[in-house]
Amino acid sequence: MRKFVVTQQRDDFTKIMDRFKTRMKLTSANVDEVIKRRLLEKTDQAVPIIGKIYQREKNNFGTIFGFSDETMRYKEFRSKEDFVSIYPFIPYQFILFQSSLENLSRKNVFEGQHRSVGERSMLGVFQQVIIQLKDQEVGTLATFDRMFEGIRTALKAQTQRSIINAKDILDGFSLRTLKALFLVKYIKEFKAIPRILVLPNPRSTRQPGKEGILKGMSINP
Repeated sequence: MRKFVVTQQRDDFTKIMDRFKTRMKLTSANVDEVIKRRLLEKTDQAVPIIGKIYQREKNNFGTIFGFSDETMRYKEFRSKEDFVSIYPFIPYQFILFQSSLENLSRKNVFEGQHRSVGERSMLGVFQQVIIQLKDQEVGTLATFDRMFEGIRTALKAQTQRSIINAKDILDGFSLRTLKALFLVKYIKEFKAIPRILVLPNPRSTRQPGKEGILKGMSINP
């Protein structure tokens, strides 16, 4: 019986993945590279501006995004070029969100194959986050809670009831924290650290004119 349940959950996840607009192999070796190539290429105008943000804040990143010894170690910013290439995201988010999808599916929280859902690929979710941030000042980084909206319509209602009920009770920061904690709830090797997942971003500067930041803002995944 247990084997049947596990197999059924795996099949449901496969069918959810089949509905993704863009098919991509979700491996730790290539997921960030695919997203960088498809969505995160910067305009020539933006590269030096983002680079200056790194130079200004690089000494703070270890404190802001550093993980404790009690949790799995994730990538950190390695250089200015690394920061520019994945801006507005943070290195740990690629693998952590991938792990989140896998573990949520094992817990059977997604709607079944016969329901019309709005589940998107990782590429689609990351693009949605970029769109959410397009009117923010340069220097605004993506917080992990923003990933929740990308999968929200694919979740069973009962699994997200606490978040739905909390909308009129919690302040914005607390609600964001709740969404982030939901995403990492079943990742055993990750010890949830709200400070890292939803901490306010480094100081920002004004957006550089109409040309914007990302060449691929309008790409449909």
